[in-house]
Amino acid sequence: MRAAPGIVAAALAGLWACDPSISAPVGGAGLSLVLPASAVGLDSGHILLGGPTNRTVKVVPPATVTIDGLLPGSYTVSLEGFANDIVDRFFQATGVSVAVGRNTSVTVTAAQFASFMPGQVTAPASATGKSFSVSYQSVAGAMRYEAQAATEPSFATIKGSGQAGSSETSIPITVSDYGTYYVRVRAIDPNQSAGRWAGALGSTAVLCDCWTPQAPMPTARTGLGVGAIGGVLYAVGGSSAYGDYPAVEAFTSATSTWTTKPLMPTARARLGVAVVNGTLYAVGGYNNSGVGRDLTTVEAYDPTTNTWTAKAPMPTARSGLGVAAVNGVVYAVGGLYSAGMGTVFDTVEAYNAATNTWTLKASMPTARYDLGVTVINGVLYAVGGSNSSGFLATVEAYDPATNAWTTKAPMPTARSGLGVTVVNGLLYAVGGSNSSGFLATVEAYDPATNTWTSKASVPTRRSGVGVAVINGELYAVGGGNTAGALATSEGYQP
Repeated sequence: MRAAPGIVAAALAGLWACDPSISAPVGGAGLSLVLPASAVGLDSGHILLGGPTNRTVKVVPPATVTIDGLLPGSYTVSLEGFANDIVDRFFQATGVSVAVGRNTSVTVTAAQFASFMPGQVTAPASATGKSFSVSYQSVAGAMRYEAQAATEPSFATIKGSGQAGSSETSIPITVSDYGTYYVRVRAIDPNQSAGRWAGALGSTAVLCDCWTPQAPMPTARTGLGVGAIGGVLYAVGGSSAYGDYPAVEAFTSATSTWTTKPLMPTARARLGVAVVNGTLYAVGGYNNSGVGRDLTTVEAYDPTTNTWTAKAPMPTARSGLGVAAVNGVVYAVGGLYSAGMGTVFDTVEAYNAATNTWTLKASMPTARYDLGVTVINGVLYAVGGSNSSGFLATVEAYDPATNAWTTKAPMPTARSGLGVTVVNGLLYAVGGSNSSGFLATVEAYDPATNTWTSKASVPTRRSGVGVAVINGELYAVGGGNTAGALATSEGYQP
């Protein structure tokens, strides 16, 4: 009587140490494999047979495994090696022929019993939109691949995932939110057992470059000042066809709601606003109520006490100035004195909040008004504006440490009445106006490369807009256009 066909598989020294005395059963009807406990850190395995007879045999070292009773034909022989219940190594041989009355031997070398972890996992440093792809180097024997994205390296909460087939080397992932993500990939073998995760180096910044409407301000106005303190945006002053406002309204991003705060003591528009140590400073501006319309007024709002306090007046009366704070010092830059023939300033004056005093600093190279001013890494940037030459694309940077100015790459779009602020180390210039009219233009400046790039346009064209950043999102509020003063509020996610 003829014996049933079988397979003899031998794993050589270096993966699982095999007993050289083991051989196939008499008659060639089985497969024998010895798996000792000392095998290269692997604590168990599976032998998988696919063909006319499908078998899965779990092996726990030390053990001798015999597989017999196979039908003749062509087989795929796979060997899984587990460490801590994860497929650490994998081997697969296809087209193994089994014939009646003959032993078939499959020899596995250490090199063939290869790592089952994908190599060279790569994700983009940044992506626009909530979808991006991760690429990887394939592994032998994988039936499919899985990828995951999370906002923390521990992958405690998965924010996105994807799958790919055995022949693919990239996986598209769609995440739930914008932000910074960590990405990993693993292989799944024919037995649906998972391999070890392989992480991409670094992280991926998922960018939106998009605007969304927000709750409108209660009071429509242009030429307002805006500052952010502790997740709350404060919109201060401004004007409309009805006059200049002392209005103060606060937007809480977490609830997307506005609340009314105590009125600023001095109604005004085209003022500058900066925040020092949790206190908002309203500097200069314009009041159309009488003589001396351009102001030296400085008033401070403390949100913890919900009160305003008068501070030392600015030496130079002006409106349309730019204001920003560096290391506890408020800098008032440029501006206009509108009385008489009008004077456009290159003046820079610094207010020390700790001592309530002003000092004169090096003049800005280009006199201008209705400019935007902000700070990146302790350096103040003055952007755009107007003077007798017209609308300006000029960008100049002031370093308080050296009391000196340097010229930077000009903004692509000359304009005044723009809003400027900083998100993730980039300066954003939003809206404004020029000879073309009211603008929806948004351009971003990278100080590391001294270059500008275009970004998604703000939905509502406007000038005299106030901008501030809360939790990485830029908010553009108020302003004016041909429709008049606006209550519009729109949020931008980089």
